[in-house]
Amino acid sequence: MAAGGSQAGVAVDLLKAVVPPDVTVEVEPDPAPRELLRRTSERIYARLEASEWCGSLDKGLWSEPVMALNTRLYSSVNKPVEFETLDDLNGLTVGCIKNYSYPAIQPYFDAGKMTRYDTNSVSLLLKMLTAGRVDCAVIDEAEARWLIRTSPDWESSNFHEAQRPVSTVQLRFVFSNVPAWEKRMSEVNTRIKLLRENGWFDRILSHYL
Repeated sequence: MAAGGSQAGVAVDLLKAVVPPDVTVEVEPDPAPRELLRRTSERIYARLEASEWCGSLDKGLWSEPVMALNTRLYSSVNKPVEFETLDDLNGLTVGCIKNYSYPAIQPYFDAGKMTRYDTNSVSLLLKMLTAGRVDCAVIDEAEARWLIRTSPDWESSNFHEAQRPVSTVQLRFVFSNVPAWEKRMSEVNTRIKLLRENGWFDRILSHYL
């Protein structure tokens, strides 16, 4: 999130918690952030990612899992969508983020069983739902809940969140593959384990979810 000329958010808070104390964390907005991860300069770049989303970064330095993220279906409370299997969604128009991949449901789009409708942001997806222009939307639950909770335009009562997730991934930090940082990955992973066990991650997430 960007506000008042500075950037903040759950990924920033989590990163500051898992890197060793002598490491300084800075946020650097960039139009192609994943490309930074391929650099081999002394400066280390990091992003909170799921390996399922970015197979081209298989040579990055991946941490242990930090948090699980569910992708869920959101629909209008006036026309709620639930499903037992994805076949139950045949014939529906599904809102998605442009250029995002959705491995769990892509075969249904390819087969013409569902119609994909792309927008540029989650906020636009929520607007499409309230306007009835899509039947449902595929959104990461953390981002959807945050936007609904903090936006003056919506209430949680406006939307239905499907009980069954479309998919669940483990988010990890991926760092640019620099030898000096590879030697410190054991420190990062040790901190992740300790912070998960003592509930510190849950306290960070509670500010957002």
